[in-house]
Amino acid sequence: MNEKSLETVSRKPAGFFSRTLALVVDLFLLAILGLMSGVVIFLVAALAMGVVGLSLEPKPEKRNYLVLPLLMFYNVFLDGIRIMSLVEDMINIIMEWEKPKR
Repeated sequence: MNEKSLETVSRKPAGFFSRTLALVVDLFLLAILGLMSGVVIFLVAALAMGVVGLSLEPKPEKRNYLVLPLLMFYNVFLDGIRIMSLVEDMINIIMEWEKPKR
């Protein structure tokens, strides 16, 4: 065998590995991009609903519009606490069912 055919054979695993790694990294970044775009869409929709809700008042104040982003993040924080409370209650129910019989 000549040297050229040996070089081609030795490069194939590296090419396969690099293509596989590139595919995994692309899929991972695509998933992160999808999650981030969902979060951004949620925050923009919440902000738009807050602005519409404040504009329905007879005399809206400017400070209410300034506090709106903080209120939005506070509501997301409260949603996280509610989810943790739900998980805690579900775990307590499961643990009550698994009491050993004596």
